[in-house]
Amino acid sequence: MNKTSIFFKTCFLAVAMCIVAVEANYAVALPSVDAQKPEIFVNPMDSIYDQYANADPLMVWAEVSDGGTLSYQWYSNVDNNSYSGDELPGATEAEYTPSTATAGTMHYYVIVTNTIVDNGDGGEKSAIDTSAVAIITVNAVSLPPVDAQKPEIFVNPMDSIYTQYANADPLMVWAEVSDGGTLSYQWYSNVSNNSYSGTPVGTNSDTYTPSTATAGTMYYYVIVTNTIVDNGDGGSKSARDTSRVAVIIVIPELLSGNGVVEGVVSDVLSAVTQSGITVYLYILEAFLTKSTAPEGYVLVGVTETDANGKYSFPNLPEGSYRVVVDIDGNTATSLPIDLTEGATGGSVNFTVDSNTGTIVAEAPDIIGGGGGGNLSSVSELNNVNSLRAWIRGGMLHITGLTVGEALSIYTSSGALVYQNKPNSTEIDIPLATQGVYIIRSGANTVRVVFE
Repeated sequence: MNKTSIFFKTCFLAVAMCIVAVEANYAVALPSVDAQKPEIFVNPMDSIYDQYANADPLMVWAEVSDGGTLSYQWYSNVDNNSYSGDELPGATEAEYTPSTATAGTMHYYVIVTNTIVDNGDGGEKSAIDTSAVAIITVNAVSLPPVDAQKPEIFVNPMDSIYTQYANADPLMVWAEVSDGGTLSYQWYSNVSNNSYSGTPVGTNSDTYTPSTATAGTMYYYVIVTNTIVDNGDGGSKSARDTSRVAVIIVIPELLSGNGVVEGVVSDVLSAVTQSGITVYLYILEAFLTKSTAPEGYVLVGVTETDANGKYSFPNLPEGSYRVVVDIDGNTATSLPIDLTEGATGGSVNFTVDSNTGTIVAEAPDIIGGGGGGNLSSVSELNNVNSLRAWIRGGMLHITGLTVGEALSIYTSSGALVYQNKPNSTEIDIPLATQGVYIIRSGANTVRVVFE
């Protein structure tokens, strides 16, 4: 190789090395890529609203041309600037609806952020711009106070009749409100048929199970209260409604017997029998072995007339009974039916005037024995076993009685005016009307004249 060839080769290598060095230096010196600052074209606008009015959304419109992703964060501020506001949680969309619940002036703005992919070249991969401040003025208004809504009761507690010690079904109420309030319940029991003088019972529940331990009639009702949040506007924050009164009748358990009380309910004009009529049977309380009260009647049976208008209360023990027929609140009560002294049955019919609603109880007929609801005649009067009666100071004085034996007093027309089982051999009974009275004790009768 000659010197000329060596020289050219050396120059070529030097030039190549220079080119490589220049290219290397050029690649290192390329500028880094920064995210583009968003350009805001539409800013949120000022607005004025009345308190509690529906506000329009605040809106921002921004764009970038570098393919970045835009995100938003809204702020509220008591001051008119775009740097000291409070971040609004969850307000991260291009729109935000301000509240009008509080009167006054608030300032709103949004920071728009553009974010690009970080390629590791050291450039700024996010850039922000801040919108103009929107001034939102809310004018105070005087709204009427908000009152709690009165509950609407759809289902009321219902009447029921149970035998003593039976399991009663729960009384139930169903009420609703549409104002978002909370319903609470207070049940009451009452010896009177009203919805204001009862005694609180039960717990805060829409049901209550009445007791059947004691025979008799009790009345139950519930007060439903709706309560809303007190916002300080002076409105009534609770409202209530009262259910109808439910009548709960508990019938005492009677000893089974051979007696029966029955009859027919028919129309007085057409003689057509009346089906589905409610019929009640009462017994003189003195005949209940567990009773301590000497007078008054106790309900012991409820039934309805059948397709032929007939009613029947079978298997009755000894006692003095009265029958009550109830048609839409119109009632009629029979004279006493004495299933005593061997009497095994009693029949009393009722007639109904369909034009006036009047119900009439006919005189009872007694089967067997010597008793009767009406004493139609007295063929023999005697004073066996020293039964005596006379008037003294306006009082009917009777002696020679047998303790626990039925005592009945009738007018001369046969109407029963008194009946009881005395706990003494001698009693005084006040008389209000002058006339002739027939006194029967057991199989014995006496007559006395009150003038």
